[in-house]
Amino acid sequence: MNHDTATVERAMDASMELAVRYLASVLLENRSLAQLATDIACLAARTIPHVDEVSIALVDGAGTNVFVFSGDLAATLDERQYNSGFGPALDAAQPGSLLRIDDTDTAGEYPDFNAAAQRQGISRVAALALPMSTEVRGAMTLYCRRRLEAITSHDLVSAVTFASYASAVLINAARLHRLERHIAGIEAAMQSRSVIEQAKGILMARLAYDADTAFQQLVHRSQEDNRKLRDVATELAAATAKEGPAIALARSWPILT
Repeated sequence: MNHDTATVERAMDASMELAVRYLASVLLENRSLAQLATDIACLAARTIPHVDEVSIALVDGAGTNVFVFSGDLAATLDERQYNSGFGPALDAAQPGSLLRIDDTDTAGEYPDFNAAAQRQGISRVAALALPMSTEVRGAMTLYCRRRLEAITSHDLVSAVTFASYASAVLINAARLHRLERHIAGIEAAMQSRSVIEQAKGILMARLAYDADTAFQQLVHRSQEDNRKLRDVATELAAATAKEGPAIALARSWPILT
């Protein structure tokens, strides 16, 4: 190793240290999972040696998928894989995968993808599985433009190091996102229950129904109108507040009144 090479590698190591410190200090509040993943993809593109663009894919078993990119080139090549259902990024995201490297040789394992990558000026692709959790799978794909230097073992160590810290941040963000969705679902259910109880009370007070009959009337109207029960109840409660129960019921249940 000559003096210049040693200087470059020390600078790269210093850059990686700064990136790792940033990942360790990331605050998750007020940031969506997609926003955070995009920031991490852009940071990876700036930090990992000989890498020009980066994509990150997260697949949540609950149905929330996140696909982000550091630039248009990564977006174009990733979307090609998603559309065809085949490519190094998709394979890397499978359980048990760790790392896939492709030199975009059109005679290789992904000839169509490799040909598209070559047309975009890409010479090397490295796809790493992000060590996530049983609920979330992920992959980080590194795109390298044409240059004389190959992806070295030092580059791969940097990439794996970055991925391990990035994964920790993304796991916590994904769990927070799932918790927020769960809380939002509970709050929505409580609001729905409240307005349904209010609508039941209107029917019980005005038409002398018992609780079960009032609820069945709301269900019947919901099915008849092909609308959610919550929407039917909300409409009745809002109309009652504005016009009074007699007018509201005359409009909604004219036969009953």
